[in-house]
Amino acid sequence: MRILLLLLLTSCALIGNPPSSDQVTKAFLETSEWHEGKPSREEWDHHVEKNFHDRFSYFDKLALERRQDQIFSQKKVRSARFLEIINSPRLQSEFCKSIPKGAMLHVHPPGTIKKETLTPLLKKYNRKIDHKKILEIANTGRNQLSSQDIDLIQSLPENRFNELSQEDQEKILGLLILNMNQVPYSFERFQATFALTKYFIPFTEEDEFFFIKDFLKRARRLGIDYVELTHVFKYPLDIKKLRKKTKHLYKETGVIVRWNLAFIRDSRRESMIKIRDQLLSMSKSQLFPIIGIDLVANEEKSSALDAWELYKPILKKGHLKATMHAGELGHRHNVRDALLIGVDRIGHGVLVQRDALTLEVMAQLEKTVEVNLKSNLLLGVVSHIKEHPFLKYHRNGIPISLSTDDEGMFNTDMAGECELVLNNTNITYKELKKIYQNGLFYSFAEKKLQSRLLKKLEKRFIKFEKAWGLTPN
Repeated sequence: MRILLLLLLTSCALIGNPPSSDQVTKAFLETSEWHEGKPSREEWDHHVEKNFHDRFSYFDKLALERRQDQIFSQKKVRSARFLEIINSPRLQSEFCKSIPKGAMLHVHPPGTIKKETLTPLLKKYNRKIDHKKILEIANTGRNQLSSQDIDLIQSLPENRFNELSQEDQEKILGLLILNMNQVPYSFERFQATFALTKYFIPFTEEDEFFFIKDFLKRARRLGIDYVELTHVFKYPLDIKKLRKKTKHLYKETGVIVRWNLAFIRDSRRESMIKIRDQLLSMSKSQLFPIIGIDLVANEEKSSALDAWELYKPILKKGHLKATMHAGELGHRHNVRDALLIGVDRIGHGVLVQRDALTLEVMAQLEKTVEVNLKSNLLLGVVSHIKEHPFLKYHRNGIPISLSTDDEGMFNTDMAGECELVLNNTNITYKELKKIYQNGLFYSFAEKKLQSRLLKKLEKRFIKFEKAWGLTPN
């Protein structure tokens, strides 16, 4: 017992003070420098370990981690009025609907379709239930259905959708919307949902405009002025058509839309290189309203390093900003590697929570994390919202923004995400307000637009706080 106590005291003494933020950031920035050409996995890991991780001892990292945990755990005082709102289901619901939210930075258009929008589209196309074709599309390769899903599909009569009973129509809707009863869903099952939706609704451009418009109208009612849509574009890009569509969406909904072009991790390399080269051939004004790039799909199949040939030339040219889905699945160092490649924001970022060095860099360089709570819960990234590290990130200086990812598919919206925050954390009103302000401040929007929208948001907060009896700080 005495030996164990001695070892414990010795370890505590060795931990000492954490390295300074400047030391960590300097090492990171030096590590981000690399000679021309994509490194191999072995070369990259050796380079990063030698120039970043190995410059700090085990006890340095432990001290840094301990400090981050202590900052997160510091007692926070919430006002009596804010507690009254949180503790009243009626007030909390109304509060989350009416609080100004500014922006959403992490949205996939096909995943935004709500049940109320799905039903008329399913009736419109009236697709026949073909067991074999459905399983060929939704239960192969990157898409995998559960045995329960397969049994359900095979139990359906091979009729057209409109000929099915109400019960069978509801079963199909249940396949297209993930629910809490089957948590967690595998990523392959999640991807299969898109394949199933495409089978039943072979979207025309008119349909796509309809459901994006429907989503934006809902967002507008919840206090959203600006949305960045992450979208997979076909080659060659038709910017003129996209520009026209973007203007029409604003005219119809009052929400300003900008686009992040998505590369798909498990897509054919040749097709991604073609789109990359078209992006590189265009000026910033020619690219507008595409303002950024993203990398999507299953991280377990592909690391952040695989995006090197796509991201590096685009970032070097400087016309587009970059985000990347990282830290949702796969290795925690996907976030670190995405940052070293040069991204401005991280989509999800959950798995980096115990990489104290990378967290310190993210805070110092203001690398934003796009947080999607219900998405992370449904896909098993966290087993409970209380385990989600977003508030730890925020309190340690990492900018956080809230979004919904695929809100129709996950049966959520920005008000629902707000309620998850209030019911599962000890967040203060000041912290929540800052998170909503971050959405606009760390968006990829043009500076004049960003400044105008931030001023508008501040005016709305002044009005909101007066109406709800809340103080700004």
